[in-house]
Amino acid sequence: MNVPGEFYVNDNLKGLLFEELEHYAQRGDKGGFLPAVKQIANVASLPGIVGKSIALPDVHSGYGFAIGNVAAFDMNDPEAVVSPGGVGFDINCGVRLIRTNLTLKDVEPVKEQLAQALFDHIPVGVGSQGIIPTGKEDLEMALEMGMDWSVREAYSWAEDKEHCEEYGRMLNADPSKVSARAKKRGLPQMGTLGAGNHYAEIQVVEEIDDPWAARKMGIDQVGQICVMIHSGSRGLGHQVATDSLVAMERAMARDGIHTNDRQLACARIHSQEGQDYLAAMACAANYAWVNRSSMTFLTRQAFAKVFHSQPDDLDMHVVSGGGGVGWRDGPVLFFGGGGTGRPPPTARCPLPPAPGGPPRAPRPPPGARRLREDPHARANRPRRCTTSATTLQRWRSTWWTDR
Repeated sequence: MNVPGEFYVNDNLKGLLFEELEHYAQRGDKGGFLPAVKQIANVASLPGIVGKSIALPDVHSGYGFAIGNVAAFDMNDPEAVVSPGGVGFDINCGVRLIRTNLTLKDVEPVKEQLAQALFDHIPVGVGSQGIIPTGKEDLEMALEMGMDWSVREAYSWAEDKEHCEEYGRMLNADPSKVSARAKKRGLPQMGTLGAGNHYAEIQVVEEIDDPWAARKMGIDQVGQICVMIHSGSRGLGHQVATDSLVAMERAMARDGIHTNDRQLACARIHSQEGQDYLAAMACAANYAWVNRSSMTFLTRQAFAKVFHSQPDDLDMHVVSGGGGVGWRDGPVLFFGGGGTGRPPPTARCPLPPAPGGPPRAPRPPPGARRLREDPHARANRPRRCTTSATTLQRWRSTWWTDR
């Protein structure tokens, strides 16, 4: 180990971690997942790691890195490496919490209709295809611009970005580093939940531990309704990780890099393979932010349909969100999977306007969001969620001319 390994758990979790390690020692190296404690140690042995190999309380076995495992690498060290295992296959898999001004009393009479509306609006399951109309050019722009594309296309509110890491956009994204197969997998999946442990869940506040912090997030009463969305970069992110692992296995053989676990395939940070992965990973991270933004849009539409109101009137604001990505802070490159990215950049200056159009208004004028029709308004056009493109373009032209 080049640095110590450290994890933060209570007594109950500590017992589970060491029990998992004991079972592994008893069965020997006969397949199955490596225990999380061993994965923390393996990460601590990677070239160029600095500080400690740290695991947060959600730690459990992952691919290469344990889920919840965070590590930092010195970019000034020519031996330092980057490993896709530090982010995982579902790049930027994370959650988003949307508050409402509804209470349990408001939802109880229509909870079945509301659940059905969410099912109708958000495609779920393995291989599910989205209803957000996305062409090849749209995908290219989404990979590069992240949530700036969502705001430009009126699928997201500008203030949503304030509650996302990197303002929902990694600036080092280069779509040319994403393979054609990855793009083909991601093209039909925009705005889809997927399967496994992903979910879109209507939740009820049962207890408020910190009233001051809760009020800052607009959550101020027991019984308040919120929505949590958990998803990531779908097939595009998985393919980016797969492509990178193949390239990095060749780089390891070329550069004589050895690791304790084959799942920690890696390359020098400043090698071509390392830089290509970081650029492609940023694209997948941007895709995941756009994906969750698209599902936020669809959730707002579902609630608006059931409650015969507008999302603004229902106070459906994003209050938090996070995902697993790799990010740079000065000369140090950090990696964390399982939603262990850095906090939203609310204390930093906002990014300049995205390229590809005029600067976007902080908030669209009243009624602008209503131009987007319900995605299931026309049964004969189930794949489209906007049938008023001409009207929307007319509003955009008038709005920017007036400004």
